Amino acid sequence: MASNRIVRKITLVTIQKASQQFVLEAATETQTFKRSEAQVNAAKSRSIGIVQNSDKLLPTNTAKAVVR
Repeated sequence: MASNRIVRKITLVTIQKASQQFVLEAATETQTFKRSEAQVNAAKSRSIGIVQNSDKLLPTNTAKAVVR
């Protein structure tokens, strides 16, 4: 599978889950798509809610997660 490299991203929020703290970011441009910051901001609260309400933990030492 070919990679879809992230070209640009913006920070949404810093999240604390259990003993983990990480930065949640959203891609605004990859090799295959572009989206405006307005589009990202329209989905921001939903994206944050999905990550915060998930019962899954990220791997240890995760510093950031990027939503595509």
